Amino acid sequence: LAALGNECLGAIRIVDNEAAIPVTSYKLLQDAEIKALAQEGATESVQLITKSHLSLTGASGKVGLYYEPESKKWFFPEGNAPSTHIVKQSHIRLKKIVANEQLCMLTAKNLGIEIPESFIVNVGSDNKEDILFATRRYDRKFDDDSAVLNGLRVPYRLHQEDFAQALGIAAGDKYEKNGAAYLKRSMNLLRSFSSDPIADQLKLWDICIFDYLVGNTDNHIKNLSLLYSKDLKSIRLAPAYDIVSTMVYDNSTEDMAMSIGGIYNINDIDRKAFEREALNVGFGKNMALKHFDKMVAGFCDAIDKASFTLMSQGFEYVDVIKQEILQKGGIKSYL
Repeated sequence: LAALGNECLGAIRIVDNEAAIPVTSYKLLQDAEIKALAQEGATESVQLITKSHLSLTGASGKVGLYYEPESKKWFFPEGNAPSTHIVKQSHIRLKKIVANEQLCMLTAKNLGIEIPESFIVNVGSDNKEDILFATRRYDRKFDDDSAVLNGLRVPYRLHQEDFAQALGIAAGDKYEKNGAAYLKRSMNLLRSFSSDPIADQLKLWDICIFDYLVGNTDNHIKNLSLLYSKDLKSIRLAPAYDIVSTMVYDNSTEDMAMSIGGIYNINDIDRKAFEREALNVGFGKNMALKHFDKMVAGFCDAIDKASFTLMSQGFEYVDVIKQEILQKGGIKSYL
């Protein structure tokens, strides 16, 4: 933690008091350095990730960088400088995962789900080793009184807790087992602490529906978070993130990370299961199923629009991913 805790999620920083404090600045990254980051497993990539002191979990290598949208330049945060984006490498074991995630995120946005801004960084061809996935950090915020460093505005760090932390569940238990009712516990968490509990419960309900339809069986509780306001007086459900259709990969599990109506296997979940789950979490059946039916009805148009957007950017192969989602995700039962 002393080595990698300088730029954690949220506002907490974990530093070694005996270590030398580096000068706080933003260093411009050259194109060659960005391309090195895309080369997963390469020495330069590992060094950059380590130097960023970014403490994040997940399957792909990640680094926290600062992005200046007007110049489209990337900067490396040094010292106490906060990053603005999390940049993830493509993954050698999962084909086209960057395009997969961006397709899922845009589809979610088209269905009205709040997501952070994200985009694909192409540093060469569209091969998996030459692209990165950049997500704007929702736990970093610019204000009118933001400081300026090296000519760049410095964002504030907003605090967040993922649901495993907030519920006191160990990271190793982030996948629900034996009917532990993680969704019900998550809804109760929002009822108790959200500044707008009704709105946030419905947002979470929509996220769960979408995970099922798109075939995201990696929907564990560490991919859900509470986001605090700058003054720590307000708590809201954070935007949805880390949404990937895992079902398009042959070696992925068919069991959802949170049960729906007592069922884990995505192929056995149906509208009736969501009806049972609605009653389990304390929702009115009619309201819960109205959200479900609306999401199902709009899914194909939403993924078509997302696919068209990415294809127009040169990622023609997303149409294949789209077809696999329609064939293997939960949406297949309603086509």
